[in-house]
Amino acid sequence: MTVDLALKKLLAVFILCFFAALPAGALEARYTVKIGESYQHWQVNVCFKDTVPEALFNGHWGNNDTLIGAKTQHGKNLKRSRHRLLLGGVKAGECIDYKVKLPNSKRHIKSLYRSGDDMIVDNSLWLWQPKGLSSDDKVTISFLLADNLSVSTPWLDTDERHTFRLTSTPYHWDSRIAIGRFIIHQLPIGNQILKVAILNSSAKRQDEYLQWIAQAALAIHGVFGAYPVHRAQIVITPIGSRSEAVPWGEVQRGGSIAAHFFVDSFRPIDEFKADWTAAHELSHMFVPYIARNELYLSEGIASYYQNVARAKQGMLTPEQAWDKLLAGFKRGIRSSRRELLAHDPASMQMYWGGAALYLMADVELRKRSGGKQTLASVLKRLSQCCRPSNKSWSGAQLMTKLDKLSQTKVFSELYYQQARARRFPDLKPVLQALGFDSFSRIPYRPLSKDALAIMR
Repeated sequence: MTVDLALKKLLAVFILCFFAALPAGALEARYTVKIGESYQHWQVNVCFKDTVPEALFNGHWGNNDTLIGAKTQHGKNLKRSRHRLLLGGVKAGECIDYKVKLPNSKRHIKSLYRSGDDMIVDNSLWLWQPKGLSSDDKVTISFLLADNLSVSTPWLDTDERHTFRLTSTPYHWDSRIAIGRFIIHQLPIGNQILKVAILNSSAKRQDEYLQWIAQAALAIHGVFGAYPVHRAQIVITPIGSRSEAVPWGEVQRGGSIAAHFFVDSFRPIDEFKADWTAAHELSHMFVPYIARNELYLSEGIASYYQNVARAKQGMLTPEQAWDKLLAGFKRGIRSSRRELLAHDPASMQMYWGGAALYLMADVELRKRSGGKQTLASVLKRLSQCCRPSNKSWSGAQLMTKLDKLSQTKVFSELYYQQARARRFPDLKPVLQALGFDSFSRIPYRPLSKDALAIMR
């Protein structure tokens, strides 16, 4: 073999390897969704432009029984393997169709629920989507709806009516859409917008709900001096008579961040304004998605600020806020089972043990900085540097980042000393330094300067 021939072959191999290493072309696909009058039957058409993924994925890890058929545009049946819809044989420029039939009866309220003429549905019941989207990919979903219908989604708005762009959050992260005859209210909070959909409610009731959400959102904004996310999805769903105004709420992060509230619409608005749930859920938005095995780090933030934020907004007096915090800590201690916080995800120990860690961090940051640095100021920097985030954070990653942002070791020290101990975090020294007698506030004794500063 001559030297020239060897060099040519080597060059050819180099070129092949170079182009093989280049990233594949961005995925561009368009979903068109038709929904039957009863909202039960869904027809979904998906067209791919230049690139076709190997499969579409469903966020429900078990056997999703709502899919009743999927075909190529040439009528060939597509194969399914659990949560994957295989696209072998589908070429660039082609489309596929699949059909979904939702259950007739109400499932668990948080998965599928009809409230009057409106409906909220978990996206895992109908959506099969590409895995591992990047910011360069352009996948849009268009809903073909009657003029009097609206759709609320967690995805990015586009210039087209009822058309949204999927984001790069993992496909299995929870998300919901709502469909019906409601108005999507644009609620400004500082420089951000909350997209509020209020299902099955009169105009008067909608105004009251907006006041309730605005009050809670402004309380969170007041703590941090900013709101952490732009155009968050907020859905309020009446679910009939219950034992309290807001039986539950939750934050979801699929598509983008969203807060969902399930409410008893028969209760007066004063009960909503006195409830802690909205402040709790909206506080979650200041931290990224934290791995479920360390949920206390997410729930702890929300449990702490559900009281601190309301006190700063004037919804609670500082004394009332401290009474609620101390009562929460006592509930956490009573439920403690000598488990690590990470191993006790269903009890008050998880919520209030997490809150205890953040109180300790807040007090220590203020002490070391002479009051110039607080937990809120560090979380605001976290939001500015690292949101939105499309990954799941471990506890160690979060604590390391908060250390870096605060230029301290406060968070990692607490994480390894307290969260890893088989007992409720040792709050007594902190509470005594704040002027409390262990876990109770002595009536009529004025709060200390440091205890007041946390609530003001």
